[in-house]
Amino acid sequence: MIDDGCGDAREARGRRRARFCRRMIVAFLLAGPGALSGQTLLDRPARLEVDAKPLGEALRLLQESAAVPLVYSPDLLPRVTVSCDCATRTLHQALEILLQGTDLTFRATRTQVLIVPDSMEAEVGVVGVVMGRMVDAENEAPVASVAVRLDTGQGMLTDASGRFVLRRVSAGSHRVEVTGMGWEAWGSDVVVAAGDTVSLVVRLHRGVVPLPEIIVAPGTYGILESVPPGTVRTITRGEMEAMPQLGEDVFRSLKRLPGVTAHDISTRLSVRGSLDREVMVRLDGMELYEPYHLGDFDGAFGIVDMAALRSVELKAGGFGVEYGDYGAGVLDMQSRTPVGPTRTTTTLNLSHLGAMREGGFAGDKGSWLISARQGSLGLLMRLVGADKRLSPQYYDVFGKVTYQPTPGQLLAVHVLRAGDNFHLDVEGGSTGPVSVGPGIEDGRIQSDWGSTYGWLTWDARLRDRASSRAQVWAGRLSRFRQGYVDDFGTIGMPEEIAVRDGRAFDFTGAREEIDLEVSQNLLLRVGGEVLQTWADYDYYAATGTAVLGVDGVARLRRDTVQVALKPDGHRVSTYASARGRLGGRLVGEVGVRYDRVSQTDEAHVAPRMQASIALGSHTTLQASAGRYYQSQGIGELQVGDGQTLYSPSERSDLFALGLERDFGGGLNARLEAYDRRISDQQPRFIGLQQELNPFPEQQGDRLRIDPDRGRARGIELFLEGPAGPRWHWSAGFALAKAEDEFPQTTPCTAGPTCLEDPWVPRSRDQRHSVDLELEFKPSAGWHFAAAWTFHTGWPGTPWTYKATLKADSTVFWSREFGPLDAVRLPAYHRLDLRATRAFQLRGGTLEIYADLFNVYNRTNRASLGYGAHYLGGENVETIRTDQGEELLPFLPMVGLRYRF
Repeated sequence: MIDDGCGDAREARGRRRARFCRRMIVAFLLAGPGALSGQTLLDRPARLEVDAKPLGEALRLLQESAAVPLVYSPDLLPRVTVSCDCATRTLHQALEILLQGTDLTFRATRTQVLIVPDSMEAEVGVVGVVMGRMVDAENEAPVASVAVRLDTGQGMLTDASGRFVLRRVSAGSHRVEVTGMGWEAWGSDVVVAAGDTVSLVVRLHRGVVPLPEIIVAPGTYGILESVPPGTVRTITRGEMEAMPQLGEDVFRSLKRLPGVTAHDISTRLSVRGSLDREVMVRLDGMELYEPYHLGDFDGAFGIVDMAALRSVELKAGGFGVEYGDYGAGVLDMQSRTPVGPTRTTTTLNLSHLGAMREGGFAGDKGSWLISARQGSLGLLMRLVGADKRLSPQYYDVFGKVTYQPTPGQLLAVHVLRAGDNFHLDVEGGSTGPVSVGPGIEDGRIQSDWGSTYGWLTWDARLRDRASSRAQVWAGRLSRFRQGYVDDFGTIGMPEEIAVRDGRAFDFTGAREEIDLEVSQNLLLRVGGEVLQTWADYDYYAATGTAVLGVDGVARLRRDTVQVALKPDGHRVSTYASARGRLGGRLVGEVGVRYDRVSQTDEAHVAPRMQASIALGSHTTLQASAGRYYQSQGIGELQVGDGQTLYSPSERSDLFALGLERDFGGGLNARLEAYDRRISDQQPRFIGLQQELNPFPEQQGDRLRIDPDRGRARGIELFLEGPAGPRWHWSAGFALAKAEDEFPQTTPCTAGPTCLEDPWVPRSRDQRHSVDLELEFKPSAGWHFAAAWTFHTGWPGTPWTYKATLKADSTVFWSREFGPLDAVRLPAYHRLDLRATRAFQLRGGTLEIYADLFNVYNRTNRASLGYGAHYLGGENVETIRTDQGEELLPFLPMVGLRYRF
């Protein structure tokens, strides 16, 4: 071996050459064969051929064919269809074609291609994007409505697909934290490079459901997107939008639930035999005192657009002490809180034109939403054969702005305005089944309603284990109604009616509620509320009714009612409750509520308790018992009936028991029983003929009833589940009884409330009811649905005609009502169908639907009808006819919904 002194140098150069070769091999393996020739990801062949595909689907196919990761948020993609004959084009060329006309652009990093808004290009040097998807670790199902937050304060909730996107995140290292009710917290550090996107897939594990979110009381139904963990969602948004319904109204959709009923024309809800005034309706914590449009038509539609709602909860089997002054149930609605880009939804059908626009601002710290509807029933009424001059109008506007100044604070401002008007002039008589009265000689009616609500909510996390919700509000309800009706020759009814009715109801209030999580197994809640109300009544009515004098001569008796009042009052409420978890399976809550009502100088203490026990992993037993008081509000005086004093509060004692079972595979069952006892009932005024009239308080069938006790009891069963991959069904059954007691005086020989049995069915008592629904989705674009409903007939009061000979030997006709609610209307049943077709258009999705109501044209009636055969002298035979008020006949309708 010869050593020339250069061996060490040659050995060092060999080691350097070996390191260089190893680096080249690694780079070759990492970058792929194109790297050595200067090829980038965008130069790869696209190998794509698509024709009229949604943009999201086209990008998914491009990612597979080009074998290149495409990173983007689905929220950013417009709803457009694209085509690309790109089998021989590069990825760069294909993306240019697919994204043409959108506000999106693309750029490549070393390992992926990012698709981002054009507006971000100017910021690529200083910011990036954090995006991802939340899934259930057990089954990979998407997890919606969990909070994703960065240490910068940016944050948002995941959407229905579990996705989120946080834009304009400053470059550098950040902490990502994920929290959600019923899920274990997750956290991780990420590094965001300038102009880059960090993509995450987070698998969340189920944790102990927080106590505030557990449904304890039976009879609670969750609807739309957001329901508490462990609660079966009874009706999804897709199901609600797919089912046939009149006017896309959330109140009408609730009729699908067992124990809930309403008139075809009216949306006023009766829950388990209750009166509609016994059900509280709230929107984002604000009590809606008159939540229905068109009061002259018994509240034909709700004043809240279904498209603006995120969730709806109906509490019918007992509710906590935080809800007060109602005896039967709570309908609690929550509006949407949008995130991400601006979106718009428009609707058009035979009842209204609506539009909703929503979006975010301030880096998704804030959100805004505005919804507006303008409606008219003119065309709809002509389709059902009503007088062509009947065209009630209505509108509503809802606006909401939220802002999150810090991760633990949320401010929300809400405004809701609704209005209606109904004007009608009748000259020379009118005809039609829906009118101011068949065959009237003359009439003029003007009716205007208005509702305004404004409220501010502040949610705050005070400490790790304490939270607070404060709310202040103010509003005004107004009504002006005037007119006259001349209807000569009617039997037992005023022939002349003139009414002027102006009234207003103003209110303002504040509420504070604090939750203290003493431990994971104990929650304390305390709260208080102050409500101040004012009313202004200015009522005048004059009637002329034909009566037969002792001399045998018929004359018009003139009667007047005049009331002018300006009452005011206040209610002060406090409540406290403790909710605890025992042994991991049992959750119980006990609470007490105190209310002080000034207009009746009353104070009430209402204890309540609920419990829920898990009998297994898929079975839950729930029970509730409690006392509920309901006062007569300042704006609830029936001054048209001469009422000027407020009645003492009603009391209800409720016990309910429920069993819920998840059989797996989407099949769920709920069985519930309830018993509600009512005492100290307030007097109320009813129309015995049960027909809609413009001035119902001045009709000759008006009766004041003073029931003593009341009771409502029943058993309900609700089933739902899939029937294959394209079918879904649900079924509801109820056996129920709702009655009032009328103590009998001695002697009692005549009158509607002179009864053999003192227990009389309530107006919406239906012993048996069935609701069946079926959905079929054969493809992505088509959706078919059918709904059939049945219930036994509602009660009604019969009447008899009488004939008395006048002095001139002609006949004077009269009638007598009674006994109260002694007969039944025929059973009600109806089949409705809907077909929906969805189209993917450039920029959005268009849905066109067609409804067929009452497909087999069943004649359902809302009131009784009687006629008379004159037998001579004073002898009359009264016979029951089919001339009562008809409900919806066969009615075809079309509508559309466009989202973009």
